[in-house]
Amino acid sequence: MAKRPNRSQSENRMAAEAREAAKRTQELAAAGLRRRRILISSSVAAAIVLILGGVALAIALKPKDVVTTDAGPANMASWGIAFTGGDGEISAVPTGATAATASPTSTQWTGEDADKKHVQLYLDWACPACKAFEGDNAKLLTDAVASGEITLELFPLAVVDRAYTTDYATRGANAAACVADMAPDSFLDVQERMFAAQPAEGTAGLSNDDMIRIIGEAGVTDPKLAACITDGTYRGWVEAATNRVAKDESLRTTIQGRTAFYTPTLATDGKPWDREGTVEDYLAR
Repeated sequence: MAKRPNRSQSENRMAAEAREAAKRTQELAAAGLRRRRILISSSVAAAIVLILGGVALAIALKPKDVVTTDAGPANMASWGIAFTGGDGEISAVPTGATAATASPTSTQWTGEDADKKHVQLYLDWACPACKAFEGDNAKLLTDAVASGEITLELFPLAVVDRAYTTDYATRGANAAACVADMAPDSFLDVQERMFAAQPAEGTAGLSNDDMIRIIGEAGVTDPKLAACITDGTYRGWVEAATNRVAKDESLRTTIQGRTAFYTPTLATDGKPWDREGTVEDYLAR
């Protein structure tokens, strides 16, 4: 009878699979497949990356049941950061923080915002698929917010920790929460810079100091925010937020016969995009 692998052996196997997936993904990019569909499904417990037909997939394992005792960041009462706009301007929607052990509350849009299309985007700053989506669609989405056509709510998650040699996805999502808490109107700028600086899978990812420097380049230099990143203030909240989304059956879609939660996931009024056609077509439906 074969010896059952211990935890360390299993983790080494997953890391090796993740490195191979990263290598294949880079090969696809080099071949000019910029608009490839790289779809990553998530679980903070684990995500095993496979290559099927030139598409990088991560198979979600069962999410852990996590109830955080940590308070959430300000401006993320829904556990996402919301933006509205008009006349060419975009602003974050201020909210209070969720108390320790409290559940998120859905954003209640009022006034002119109530009649807009409400768009949600679930993503991971460490996820290559999310970076590709950002490159293709960020301007489309932010232009729609600035013109007053839609509201946009971003949900930072920690999906691909096992694709790095450190817990970079969790540290990145914690950094996102810190920015939302202390510099919400800089969040979109910071996100763009973090995706531009995204390291290759199989590496250690960005260090905390790297993230502090990149966020500083967006004009956010508050020492309290740097301490929030270094101390991992919202790590427990990030874990709970990621597991809550991964367990939400309403956000699951079916890709190549497999139904799961994938990142990035784009939704309107809580109903996920089926990934048919372009994002522009989807928003126009």
